[in-house]
Amino acid sequence: MEFFSILVMAIVVESVVDIIKDVFVNKTVMWQKIVSIVLGIVVAVGFGVDLFAMFGLTSTIPYLGTVLSGLLMSRGANYINDILAKITSYKNDKLETLG
Repeated sequence: MEFFSILVMAIVVESVVDIIKDVFVNKTVMWQKIVSIVLGIVVAVGFGVDLFAMFGLTSTIPYLGTVLSGLLMSRGANYINDILAKITSYKNDKLETLG
């Protein structure tokens, strides 16, 4: 696995932990966050959205990329845009360094 893949996975893990952390605020379950997560996953699975496939990353676990994409989508467009900007920026910087 190349460094780019590890960086993408680190960003995703941090994002998923933040999403899960946001579900529980002051020892109270935020039902709106749970609805958002479920809806994001259903939409991603229903439409076959896999953000990781966009970057050539595939999982050996079926639907993992789609479920994680749904989790990320549950945070909204700005969140997805920020994550994609981080990943794309790193990828472009790496290509400029090599070329």
